[in-house]
Amino acid sequence: GNDIFEVDPMVYYGFSLPSGKKVVANTSEFNFDLCYHIYSNERFDFSTFTSIGSFSVNFTGKETVPSTGEAQLPQDFNYNYSAKGHIGRIGTRAKFYVFKRIAIMSMLSVYSGNASTGKCHGSSTNVGNNFSTKITGYATEIGLSFRIR
Repeated sequence: GNDIFEVDPMVYYGFSLPSGKKVVANTSEFNFDLCYHIYSNERFDFSTFTSIGSFSVNFTGKETVPSTGEAQLPQDFNYNYSAKGHIGRIGTRAKFYVFKRIAIMSMLSVYSGNASTGKCHGSSTNVGNNFSTKITGYATEIGLSFRIR
C-alpha cells in the first residue's frame, strides 16, 4: 500500500525549505497477512488479522533560492530523503459477497512503521541523515475483494 503525508521538515527532519513550505512524504509498504476467520459463510466473512512487512519513506524535490543581491544568482536547493524499515498491523476485516467471487470489503486496523536512512545502502539522501521515521495510527479502508475458491 501507499500513503501520502504533508509534513514540516524542520519539525521531523531537522531542515527547512527556503520557502518554508511543507514536504510531501510518500510511504510504501508490502505486507504478509495472517488471518483468523471468526464467521464465514457464502455471503459474509468476518475476520481478524495481523500483518508484518517492509516499509519505506521517501521525499524528494527542488526549490530555487532567490538571490539576495545583484551579485548573487538564484541557486537550486535539491533535497532527497529515503528510509527503509518494517511495519506491523493488526485489525478486523468484513466482506460481503455481492457475487460468488466478488465482495465489498471494509477494514479497520492500527499500525506502526519504523524506517531509517541507515538501511538504505547507496542512497542519495542529503537531508535528514540520521533521522528515523516512525508512523503510527489507524486506517479505515473500503474496496473490492476477490475470492479464489
